[in-house]
Amino acid sequence: MGALLGVDAKEVFVASWPRTILNLELWRPLTAALYLGPISMHWATNVYFLITYGSHLEAVNGTAEQIVFLLTAFVCVTILGALISLPVVSTSLISACVYGSARVDPLGSVPFQFGLQMPRWLLPYGLAVVDFLQAGKIEAAIPHAVGILAGHFYTFNRNTLPLMGGRDWLRAPGWLQRRVDGGGGATNFMEKPKKTAVLPSRPRLITISSQERHDLWPLWKSLRLWTATVCDKKGGRGARCVIMGADLSKQLKAAEATPPFSLEKPRYDLDSFVGRSLHFYSVNDPRTLLCSSDDLKASMALLESYKAGTLPAGIGDQQLWAARRLIESAIHPDTKQPIPPYLRFSAFVPINMFIVTATLAPAVIGSFAATGCIHLVNQTYNAAINYANRNASNPVSTQRLMEGYAGAVATSLTIGLSATALTRRASRWTPLAAGLIRSTLPFLATAGAGFANVALMRRNELVEGVDMFDAEGNMRGKSKIAGQTGIAKCAAARLIWNVPIMMFPPLLMTHLERTGPLRRNPRLKMAVEVGVITSCLLGAVSPSLAVFPQRDALRAETLEPEFRGLTDSAGRPVTTLYYNKGL
Repeated sequence: MGALLGVDAKEVFVASWPRTILNLELWRPLTAALYLGPISMHWATNVYFLITYGSHLEAVNGTAEQIVFLLTAFVCVTILGALISLPVVSTSLISACVYGSARVDPLGSVPFQFGLQMPRWLLPYGLAVVDFLQAGKIEAAIPHAVGILAGHFYTFNRNTLPLMGGRDWLRAPGWLQRRVDGGGGATNFMEKPKKTAVLPSRPRLITISSQERHDLWPLWKSLRLWTATVCDKKGGRGARCVIMGADLSKQLKAAEATPPFSLEKPRYDLDSFVGRSLHFYSVNDPRTLLCSSDDLKASMALLESYKAGTLPAGIGDQQLWAARRLIESAIHPDTKQPIPPYLRFSAFVPINMFIVTATLAPAVIGSFAATGCIHLVNQTYNAAINYANRNASNPVSTQRLMEGYAGAVATSLTIGLSATALTRRASRWTPLAAGLIRSTLPFLATAGAGFANVALMRRNELVEGVDMFDAEGNMRGKSKIAGQTGIAKCAAARLIWNVPIMMFPPLLMTHLERTGPLRRNPRLKMAVEVGVITSCLLGAVSPSLAVFPQRDALRAETLEPEFRGLTDSAGRPVTTLYYNKGL
């Protein structure tokens, strides 16, 4: 609009709340949203992205859902833009559309500048990097960061939250669907499109089956058990609040019972979320790091004697399960080689206790140099642990490892430095707003970089596939679809555990810092914050890993054509194939 009118005075298009409300300049948010700058190559690029990816979202979700998406994104970017004096929000709206489109098919390829192809999930961050390089200042990437945050707000509340049992409060109302779509709208981004999409589609990679939805429910329920109460009104006499914990307690007691030892069967029921959670709590126990190489050799010798039938007297099921637990925590399931202690998942909590504390420190968030250093350290460690716990059925070249590492670090630094720039501009906010900044921006940087890290460091699984096995343990070939699905689920687990780890401690500390002892004693404050972060790490990582089974299964008809029509040794059709998803 500004281009057509020949107006290029950005102060005219500032979405300023004081001027909007006090001076009744109600047109400001709307003009700020519509402003695309003077006609230029940058203007043409913005129009192209808006039409292409906005049309893609509408084709997938329907017009009604697209209206709700645009309104939600408009409200989010207008509020954030007004708070940080962002001149125009149109770039943010375009980034929100690109982010929403990328969530439909995150691992699909899209053309980029200079003839490059990039994964669709990386496109919003690539646009931020291009604007940063063209402008020569980090502030140019801030509108993109705001748009990505707005797009994530919508997609999380519209798609992820309902799958976890939450309310689907952003669904387009029925009257709007009937008005513009002639019926019901899409349930979420993962549904089959009602129309032909503008962009080429590929098989949905982040798929959640009915069994996995059933497994996600205990995670959501367990969170509510600790915090929620049900008021049972009787006889009109007030309300009697009953803590709902009995069902979960029974599940835990049943799962903790020691079963007869087996080398083939797991100790816990890995078909249930509770069983998988207890399994990961067991193998990821930091106390296993205290065991020496001699202890590991003794455990391996004990299991060998069990296989040979020469078990020493006095050795029971508990000792055998303890030996197997130590081996599973220290030995890679594919290579059968020991994993270095600092790269085991049992070391994840102790090491991240210091990394997360430094990441959330106000002095780090407000410093470009400190932010860059801590994100470099974090992504270096994440890259190393992702590689050490990868699916090792495919060898990976050093060049691909370095390319993946460089891409993960670049993504982390881009988001982290953009968040630091935003924090500096919001230095006059209230303590509560500062707490929100400390929680949401590091989470956005860490979650985005974590997805990039696991995808790029394990890119070989995307390109060449992973080994697939039937129920009898016979290797039946390699599947790229299984590799893509496994990486998507590993990335989703990292996103889930980052929510409590990166968001809960800053919000809690904002409240605790007002108390007298912490306000007067900085050392006590630091000790409490480290304790809160450690508790979140201990409580969040294992349940997040348990959301999806490590030995995952896929139906043969969802894989490549060569996996259809297979038969087992008895001549029966092979309908399900298994693979190591990795961690």
